[in-house]
Amino acid sequence: MSKTTASTIKGRCNCGRYTISMPKPDQMNLCHCVDCRRWSGAMYSAHLITDTSNVTLEGTPEPRTHKVVGIKGMDMVRAWCDECGSGLWISPGGDPSKRYFKAGLFNPGDLPKPTFETFTKDMESWEQTAESTKQFEENLDGL
Repeated sequence: MSKTTASTIKGRCNCGRYTISMPKPDQMNLCHCVDCRRWSGAMYSAHLITDTSNVTLEGTPEPRTHKVVGIKGMDMVRAWCDECGSGLWISPGGDPSKRYFKAGLFNPGDLPKPTFETFTKDMESWEQTAESTKQFEENLDGL
């Protein structure tokens, strides 16, 4: 994998079939909802929020997708690599122009600090929120 610049970050799935390049986003969400916990297999899922018109996705065939009805009744489309199983993004409302990319795809040191956390009501009693994030008990309107 090539070194990223200060303004561009590059990530990939575990096997390298899919690569993603984008301007370094200003926002990162930590979602604690039950859906994200189950899909990620972790206590929360970290998503990079960016304008998808500035994102370059390379790899064939198209990633696998699956549509589910999320906790609040909104369609959520999840995409992943069918070779290695790495989660790539979620699309809230099934809108392909809204893709929240999985932060774990990108190199250590390239990520912005988390800016907000959603579904904090679903956190374990012993969990702590990240430093300096805005917290929302449920989802942020428009997300």
